[in-house]
Amino acid sequence: MRIAMTLVGLGRSLCASSAGPAKQAWTCRSHADLSASVSRAYPTEPRVGVGVVVLRELSPGNPETLLIRRAKAPNKGDWCFPGGSLELGETLVQCAVRETLEETGLRLRCRLPQAEHGQPDARHPPLSPDLAYPSSFIAGDAITYDDAGALAFHYAIVNVAGVPENPEAAVVPGDDAADARWFPVTDLRGLKDLVPTCDFVAEEAVRRFAIR
Repeated sequence: MRIAMTLVGLGRSLCASSAGPAKQAWTCRSHADLSASVSRAYPTEPRVGVGVVVLRELSPGNPETLLIRRAKAPNKGDWCFPGGSLELGETLVQCAVRETLEETGLRLRCRLPQAEHGQPDARHPPLSPDLAYPSSFIAGDAITYDDAGALAFHYAIVNVAGVPENPEAAVVPGDDAADARWFPVTDLRGLKDLVPTCDFVAEEAVRRFAIR
């Protein structure tokens, strides 16, 4: 199985060439892993996925990010950010909050005014520099081909940065997560079984946002 991914920063390009760190191709370990996500395998159209870069900094200068070990394909058994598919009528912020709670048990800080129907007020700026609410900052393609060359998964991934309401709350893996734990951002490069580009995305989030 082959997966091709590119990343594009919201507002500026982060994929200048196919040889750079923002574009990679790699091989999954098992074609049989598709059976775990058969309802979303072999799509007829792309899906929107949300990856949540959850950050904390318990000691100054040592930012950490929360990773889950995926329990289902694609990338079963690998470490990556919490996240999942955007649901119909759901905002990126709502999806980030929901998926983080389902997969890690943590509640994200989300200080947004509410508009009608309980939806967040759409007039807020799309990005909060101090992560008062989850903020989208980088997007990319995650395209998976099976061993026969057929398109197995196709996601457009929007990565959203956020911080937990309680940075010291216990992490409880659930839903699609076999495990969940905090990692120092500086330790991600070279981390075994890390989904490619997660290290780059986490570093970019730390550069862009104040973690408070």
